[in-house]
Amino acid sequence: MIIELQDSNIIIDCNNTASIATDHPIARKSRLQLNNITPSKEIVLTLSTRNRELYKYFPFLVEIAVNGRVEAVLEASCEWEQHDVALPLPGWNIDAVDITISSEQGGVPKDLGIGEDVREISLVLSKVEFRDTRTIPTRSEFRQRQALQSSWPLPEGERPAPIFVIGAPRSMTSIATWAIGQHPNISAFEETNWLTMLYLGSRAAFALSDKPKDSPAQAYGVDAQDFLQLQGWGIDRLHRQLAEQRIRNVDTARLANMDDQYNANFALRHSPRAAKRRWIDGTPENTGMAIGLAEMFPGAQFIFMLREPAEVVRSLTHHANAGGIDRAIEEAVQVWERSTQWAYEALEMLGPQRVHLTASDDIAKNPHQVVSKWFAFLDEPQYDQATRVFDTVINSSGEHGRVDDLGMSTSEIQRLQAIHRGILCGVNSNSLPWTENLWKFSERRDHFVQSLRQAIS
Repeated sequence: MIIELQDSNIIIDCNNTASIATDHPIARKSRLQLNNITPSKEIVLTLSTRNRELYKYFPFLVEIAVNGRVEAVLEASCEWEQHDVALPLPGWNIDAVDITISSEQGGVPKDLGIGEDVREISLVLSKVEFRDTRTIPTRSEFRQRQALQSSWPLPEGERPAPIFVIGAPRSMTSIATWAIGQHPNISAFEETNWLTMLYLGSRAAFALSDKPKDSPAQAYGVDAQDFLQLQGWGIDRLHRQLAEQRIRNVDTARLANMDDQYNANFALRHSPRAAKRRWIDGTPENTGMAIGLAEMFPGAQFIFMLREPAEVVRSLTHHANAGGIDRAIEEAVQVWERSTQWAYEALEMLGPQRVHLTASDDIAKNPHQVVSKWFAFLDEPQYDQATRVFDTVINSSGEHGRVDDLGMSTSEIQRLQAIHRGILCGVNSNSLPWTENLWKFSERRDHFVQSLRQAIS
């Protein structure tokens, strides 16, 4: 192993070694060049913060790019904190890789009076390890493909790329929204409740103006798709402004010691420099109009949370414990089945590149893997610290028990379980034992649009 230092660059000749101990300080903007690396699928960097006098504030963000593409973001939250960051390698047979590490914070120890070192230091790289197995899912590259496929000009800025968590109520949709919303590029909107009506209202407005002759749509050369997508652009700008305003309000209250409910695991933004260019909405009512929201936001992606039906039914029948209204068992079953049927319809129509299925039970089994798959699907750099949200129980009805305690017949329990298993296995929706035939999205949309038109005409 040969290590060469050139200003803020570290060049390591790995000599096909699987693990290298380095213990080298790195600056705020550093380049790590690894040559003669062992054939691997993944590389793990061990990075650590130093004494707190080196930094102006905590927490701060560190971005790590492989060959020019940001693959991971970590949050440094205290002094002497160690992070193991797994990064994908672009190919099995490459013999060199270029890694860029960009940190918000750092300083020169001698200038700060905390040592004699005249080099700028942000973190310390203590270990480089190569793995022949990959633990990080491959990124979907959905956002890059969508940008290339854009067929209409936006008034300004980038293409809206919101995220929607769909599925039956009480399916861990809220905790999923908060976890994903911890990412430096994503703001959490737990439940807006207005998007479904905004979509239907836009549809109804266009239909009302679309006359056989001399319609505004014809005069201005606007079709329904353009109209919807431009409405989506406006909503995206509204949400991003609302998110920024809320973050400032919360930060102000926290700094003034006026927010005794503040929980750092649910922070709206962990660093002042977190971009938060996207937002995520966990409104359960979005499930029935998910396909419509995909029309309004061509860059949108969806997380479909699928929970065991018996657990959802039990939670809905004791919803008052979480501030809701208790439902009868028959109604709770209907809610789970209808919502699940609509979410699965969205998955089948939009495809896995836009809808990602997550079994809610997997969060308890392997939260880090779940979060890693989410960010790979969303084509975002990995942010493993989002799993801290799962340390807190939110919106719980507090009810647990055996399936046969619900008061449902054995045949009904088996039917619901068959639907649940079938979805996880990718069985066609038409082959699943639903109680009722699917009320298709196009039929639901047209029904509500017609009702709105009649109400205002």
